Amino acid sequence: MMQFKVLAAILMILGLFILFRVDAVQFIGLLLRPWNKKRKTKERIDRIVGKTPSRLRQMFNNSQDMLESADMGDLRKYQLGAVLLAVAGVLIGTAMNNILAAIVLALGMALIPVIYIQIKTGVYIRNLNESIETALSVVTSAYVQSGDLIDAVKSSLKAIPAPMDDIFRKFLFDVEMIDSNVVQALYNMENRVERRHFKEWCAAARHSQSDREIRYTMPGIVERLSEYRQVQMETDTAMRRMYTDYGLMVAIILSTIPMMAMIMPGWFDALMNTVAGKIALAIVLLAIFLCSIGVVVTNRPIDAD
Repeated sequence: MMQFKVLAAILMILGLFILFRVDAVQFIGLLLRPWNKKRKTKERIDRIVGKTPSRLRQMFNNSQDMLESADMGDLRKYQLGAVLLAVAGVLIGTAMNNILAAIVLALGMALIPVIYIQIKTGVYIRNLNESIETALSVVTSAYVQSGDLIDAVKSSLKAIPAPMDDIFRKFLFDVEMIDSNVVQALYNMENRVERRHFKEWCAAARHSQSDREIRYTMPGIVERLSEYRQVQMETDTAMRRMYTDYGLMVAIILSTIPMMAMIMPGWFDALMNTVAGKIALAIVLLAIFLCSIGVVVTNRPIDAD
């Protein structure tokens, strides 16, 4: 009965939001505002004293940076999703009459949006590295031949894939429409992309404006980026096998619960209705969520900054 009461309360609250036309995302933002202020103050103090943030905090910070850089929407929408998933976890746990499982499911399911953003972050960074490699390769080849960076970018613009094509268009716009200072335009372009090899390439391009011979060192930067991407692809291939094995293992573990109800009802009753069984189920669920977070955090792009 508890889960039905919780569900009825949630539906009533949602009805009030709809009736009074209250934006749930903004409402949650208002509720979290005092906590966010305290968190930002604590992070500022930790940076001053040189304290390394926890892995969970790093995941949240990376998620925020990812949403801003990839234009994937407001973080508050994901926070609303996390709240709804946490409520769903509570309902599932109370339906099993297991308070510990309800707590674990609420915390674990609330982290699903963060895990999703982390996965999308890896995909975005890999695609960005591929785009950077192609762009730098094309522009560098043209620059080495012509000796003029502006002409090299103009002639290579059609061959540069997104999103780097927009970065180089902004570079040309800065040089032609705002300030003819190429060095300053390269500084501006370098700050638009937080990738180590790209910054190294921009630094070499800046120095080459005073010493043209430096442009012959720029293909080496592109080669190093290609080597990193090759290693990354090999790592991703191995990680896909690990993902498959891990997903299969989790599916087997979770499928044993309904199978136990059909084949061994006595054991299922002990799992669901005894204190030891409830604790064991909560521990299994906690291990699944912790391992899932560990897998996502571990599988970061090699060139991640």
